[in-house]
Amino acid sequence: MPTCSRTSRCRRAAGGVVSNSAAAAILCADALNAAGLELATLGRAPALRSSGGNPSNPIDVGIGAGAEAYRRVVEQLLGAAGVDALVVLYVPVGMSDTAEVGRAVVAAVEAARAVGRGRDKPVLASILGDEIPTFVLSARGGERVPVYALPEAMARALGKVAAYAEWRGRDPGCSRSTTTSAWSTPAPAAA
Repeated sequence: MPTCSRTSRCRRAAGGVVSNSAAAAILCADALNAAGLELATLGRAPALRSSGGNPSNPIDVGIGAGAEAYRRVVEQLLGAAGVDALVVLYVPVGMSDTAEVGRAVVAAVEAARAVGRGRDKPVLASILGDEIPTFVLSARGGERVPVYALPEAMARALGKVAAYAEWRGRDPGCSRSTTTSAWSTPAPAAA
């Protein structure tokens, strides 16, 4: 299960979405919004450009994107300041080997974390297609990336993780009002 640190801002921004399908990326963005998450605003870094050449989120690496394109963008997104979590979508269309793309994603996560980037950022993946993935991408260093059959399930899981991180990061002296959504501090006890 992906994790967020107690100080993570996952609830504010789901962060980066990278996909080789614009349609799948839009479905994922909608699912993330439905789970109470937002997409991060990306800077103008050239490596974070969609196939159309514009910096955007979700990032569409193009339908023919292979392992190297995923490796490069995943590593860059994990180092991006506004990205609190990373969602990777892959639609197998026969132009690239799915297992090779999966290995590239994990290698990019390991490489980024090895130099101190993205250590508290959860990474989740969804591989859409005929085969229903029920596995976890893992590598030598112990890095694990859970894989979901549908972006909606992945977004719900990330939403739950973000809500839990938000709850864990809350001041224990605060309670949530049952009549409003504002946080309030209990009144001091009478002397």
